[in-house]
Amino acid sequence: MGCTSPLDPNCATRLTGGTNGALWASMGGQWGTYSCGRVNTPEFGNVFCTSGVDLSVDGTWWSGNCGANVPPCASAAPGTGRTLDHYAFCVGKSVCKCVYGECDISSDQGNCLLGSCSTGWSGPLCDTPCTAAFCGGHNDPSQPNNGVYTNSLNQCACTCVSPWGPGGAQGCTQCTLPGSPQCVAYTAQALYSTTTVTSVGKGTPLLINIEARFQSNSQVDTSVNTQLLVTLNPGGGNGGGGPITVIPNPMQMTAGMASVRVTFGSACDACVLVITDTDPNTRLSPLVMPAIQVNVVGSRMESITSLTGVQAGVPFQVTLQVVDGAGSIDRTAGNTVLVGLQGSTTGAVLSPAGGSSLQRTFANGLATWELVLSRSCVGCSLVFQDVSLTKTLANYVLGPIQASGTATKMSLAQMLPVEVKKNEAFNVVINAVDANNSPVPSVTSAVALSLTSSGGNGNGGTLLNNGGLAPLQQTMVNGQVIFSLSFTAACTSCVITATDVSTPSVLGTLNLPPIRVTTQAVQLTITSSVPSSVSVGEYFALTISATDSSGNTDVTDTSRIGLTIQSGGGNGNGGELKAQDTYVTRNLIAGNATWVLSFTRACDACVIKASEFDAPVLPAVMSPTILVRTTAVRIGAVGTVSSQVPKQTAMNVKIAAIDINGDIDRSDSGLVTMSLKPGGGNGDGGVLSNGASSMGRQLVNGEMVFTPTFSASCAACMLLFTHSNTGFPVLSVGPVAVTTTAVRMAFTTAPPAQVAPNEVFTVSLQAVDEAGNADYSDRGMISMNILAAGTNGNGGTLLNAQTTNLQAQSINGKATFRPSFSAACDSCRLQFSSVETSLPSLTSDPIVVSGQGAKLGITDPAWAGQGGTVVLSSFPVA
Repeated sequence: MGCTSPLDPNCATRLTGGTNGALWASMGGQWGTYSCGRVNTPEFGNVFCTSGVDLSVDGTWWSGNCGANVPPCASAAPGTGRTLDHYAFCVGKSVCKCVYGECDISSDQGNCLLGSCSTGWSGPLCDTPCTAAFCGGHNDPSQPNNGVYTNSLNQCACTCVSPWGPGGAQGCTQCTLPGSPQCVAYTAQALYSTTTVTSVGKGTPLLINIEARFQSNSQVDTSVNTQLLVTLNPGGGNGGGGPITVIPNPMQMTAGMASVRVTFGSACDACVLVITDTDPNTRLSPLVMPAIQVNVVGSRMESITSLTGVQAGVPFQVTLQVVDGAGSIDRTAGNTVLVGLQGSTTGAVLSPAGGSSLQRTFANGLATWELVLSRSCVGCSLVFQDVSLTKTLANYVLGPIQASGTATKMSLAQMLPVEVKKNEAFNVVINAVDANNSPVPSVTSAVALSLTSSGGNGNGGTLLNNGGLAPLQQTMVNGQVIFSLSFTAACTSCVITATDVSTPSVLGTLNLPPIRVTTQAVQLTITSSVPSSVSVGEYFALTISATDSSGNTDVTDTSRIGLTIQSGGGNGNGGELKAQDTYVTRNLIAGNATWVLSFTRACDACVIKASEFDAPVLPAVMSPTILVRTTAVRIGAVGTVSSQVPKQTAMNVKIAAIDINGDIDRSDSGLVTMSLKPGGGNGDGGVLSNGASSMGRQLVNGEMVFTPTFSASCAACMLLFTHSNTGFPVLSVGPVAVTTTAVRMAFTTAPPAQVAPNEVFTVSLQAVDEAGNADYSDRGMISMNILAAGTNGNGGTLLNAQTTNLQAQSINGKATFRPSFSAACDSCRLQFSSVETSLPSLTSDPIVVSGQGAKLGITDPAWAGQGGTVVLSSFPVA
C-alpha cells in the first residue's frame, strides 16, 4: 500500500533523496501516499509507481526508485504552482475531482491539479494524507457535510475531527485505502426518505421510498446496491404500533433507490421506524424516520377511572377513552357522549359537579366528567350513551357504584350461581350494607362460613375456601369479604351460612341461596336394592343412576339407558325382561331412572346389565345375581339320556320337577321313584337297581340324578319315574338298549333238516352271551361253509343267495344267510365262523338234501346173471 506517514515502514527504507525527516519537513508536514509501494484499488487496478511526485516546495522534481523490478511511471511536466499531489499513473487513468466542484481550468478536467480548483484542493482524497493542514484547508462550514470527504469513485472517506490543531495529523482520522480497518468504504454517506406521511390507519400499508444520497450535494448515488432492514423502535405509545408487517424485509436497494410497504398492527401515538443498511461494506448511516401516528377506528368506550370510594355528596371524576377491539385508543374520536344513572333503588340522582355538563365530547380519544351522587346508591351504574349524529359507539355501563352508610347487616354483592360442579370454584362476595342496602366500606368484621348437612345427594361434602388453602373465616376489607369456594361432593340443595363472628357482632347472620352441586358421571350405579329371588312374572323395582367415583349422582346426565339379561343365568335364563310400562330403554331424568321389571322364565342366577343405549361412554353396570323361581307341573328328564348302555354298567338320568316351559322348580323336594317297565325284549334288562341308592330319591333344588343299572341285556327297556305329587304324570324314559358281551353264536333260524337240491332256505344266527341274550353290539363278518363231506353227492356246490359270496355282515349282532345245495347229500352240515372275532364256530345239525328223481337206474349190478333182486332208486337229473 502507499505511504501514509513518515514512519510507515513501506517507505522508510526505500525513499531516496533525503532522510524521512527531511522529506517530511520539506513537504511542510504533508506526505504523498503514492510515494512508493503497490496500490491495489478497484478504480485503478494494480499500479506500480516510482515517486512520480514533486515533493519539494520549490517546484523541482524528485525522483527515486521504489524498488527493483518496478517499471517507472510516466511523468507529466510540472506546471507552475502545481507542485503538490501531481500524480501520473501508469494506466493513464488519473481521475479526480475538486473537493467541492469541477476543475476551474477546463483542460484539467479528469486530472485536477493544485490550482485547478477554486478551493485550492484536488486529488483523490483517499490518496491525500489526512492532516491538520488538510482538514484546515478543507474547512468550509457552508458545505452540507463539512469535515467529511470522499473521493470521486467513493472508495473511502476521510473524516476530520474539530478542532484542527496546527501541525501534525492529530486533528483527523487517517485516510486509508480500501481493505484497511481505518478505511470507511461506502457508496453514499446517508439514507433519505421521500415519504412525508405523518399518520396512517392501522392495517393500511404505508409506502416508503428510500434513496442513498451524497451528503455533499444530496444527489442520489446510483452506484449503491445493498439490502435495507426496517425495524420499529419501542415506546411509540398507545398500542405500540406492532407487530409491523414489512414487505419486503429486508428490501433491496438498486441504483441507490428502494421502496417498502409497512403495515402497522396496532395503534401508535408516535411510532418511529429505523431503516438500516445490512451490508458491512457499504455502511450507510441508519435512517430514523419522523414519528408516525397510527390511527384506529374505535368501536367502544372503556373507563380508565376506578369508582372505588365514591361517596354520596362528594364529587368524583370519571375518564373514558374510545378504543378498538384490541384496546388501542382512537385518537381521532370526537364523539359526544351523555352520561346517566341506572339501577338506583335509593332514589339517588346523578348531577354534574363544578358547573360542568353531563354531556362531553371526546378529544384525542379521551373525555372526562365531574359528577356527584345526591345520596347513597347500591348496585347502581353509570350509563354512557353516544349522542353524536353518527352514533358509532355502543352504550357503555360503568359500575356498580357503592355509596356507604351505617352497616347493619350483610348482603351478597353478586348473584350466587344456582348450580356449580363438584370441585368447581365460585366466588362468594359479601358486603357490609346499611339499611338501604348500600355498601359500607369502613366495616372490618370477621365473617365465617358454614355448610348445612342436609343438602342431599352427597351433601356437598366439605366446603373449601381457595381449595382448602385458606380458612372459612375471613376479615372484611373495605367493607367486603371474598371467598373462593368449592364443594368436594355433589349436593341437591346446599345452603351456606355467613356469620359475623366479631365482638361485638353487628352484621348478624346471612343464609345464602341454595346451590345445586353437580358432578361428572364416570359410571352407572344401581342405587336401589335388588331382590335375591323373585318368582316368574313377579315385579320388582330397579333404579339406575349416573354417578361419580364417590357414588354421587350426576343430576345433569340424561343418557339413554337400556336393560338386558346377561346370558348364562342357567335354567331358563330368565326368559325375557319385561317392564311394567313395556319399555326397558329410557332416558335418565336428573341422573336417575327407575324400572318395574319381571322375568318371563325361571333362572338360577340371572344378572341384569344396564348400559348406555346410543353412544356408550360410561361403563355398564351389572346387578347381583337373582334367582327366578317357578312352579313345577310335572317331572322330566334333564339333559341327554343314553340310548344304549352295557349291562351291569350304571347310566345317569337326571330327573327334575319342571314347569310348563321346561324350567326347573328349585323349590320342589318331592320323592321320585324309579322302576323298570316289563317287556323290554332280549333279556328284558334283568333286575334294575339304582347304584347303591334306593329306587326312591328326594329331589334337591328340584332335581336328582338316578344311576339305573341293568343286570341283563335288553332290546328296548323303558324306565318309569313317579313323583310323590300324584298330580304329576308318570315319566317314561327310554328306550334303552342294554348290551352284553357275546361268548358264542346261536341259531335264531336254524337250517331245515331236509331240503331239495337248489332249494334256497334261510339261516340266521346271533352273537349271544352265556345266558343266551343277544349281543346287539356285534358287527363282525360271518363266513359259511359245508363242514364235512356227506354221502350221495356231498351237496354239490354251496351257494348263498343273500350275497355273491359265502359271507354275511352281522347287524345288531345278527347275520342272515340264504344258502342252497346244488346236489344231493344224505348228511351235510353247515359251519358258521366269525371272521373277525374269537367266537367259536357254530355247526348245524345234519341236513338231508334230496328230492324227486328224473330217471331210474340199477344201483346194484350184481343181479345180472345171478337172479338177484333189482333195486331201483330215484335221483335228480344232473
